[in-house]
Amino acid sequence: MAIPQNTRFLVAEDDHLTRGELVTNLRDLGFTGEVLEAENGRDAYSLFINQMIVGEKVGFIISDMVMPVFTGYDLLVQVRKDKAYQEIPFLMLTSKNDREAVLKSAKAKVSNYLIKPWNLQMLGEKLHGCWKKHHPN
Repeated sequence: MAIPQNTRFLVAEDDHLTRGELVTNLRDLGFTGEVLEAENGRDAYSLFINQMIVGEKVGFIISDMVMPVFTGYDLLVQVRKDKAYQEIPFLMLTSKNDREAVLKSAKAKVSNYLIKPWNLQMLGEKLHGCWKKHHPN
């Protein structure tokens, strides 16, 4: 099953240039849904919860691992605490190719990792892999 083009994404990234690149890449990949942006995990979680409360479901989360205030790992743990959000694809973006961080995130049920720097094809493949993991049919 392909990712619906109108999927609402939440992008959490503290670097505004990288965040902008992700938004541009999502558009280049054909996604037309709203892209919510946050510069740290705490703001991302607040946005996420507020969207869910008003019925504007977030369908996919992309988060940097290392951010101030609340890390991507912290965001992942908060999202996964609620069983209702277990199946939302969560792609962790990081410049750390650290086995310990990967294992820690895997235990917290991250969908996949994307190592910086990336290209459009790599991002597309990771997004689709995450989606298939949570939507196998």
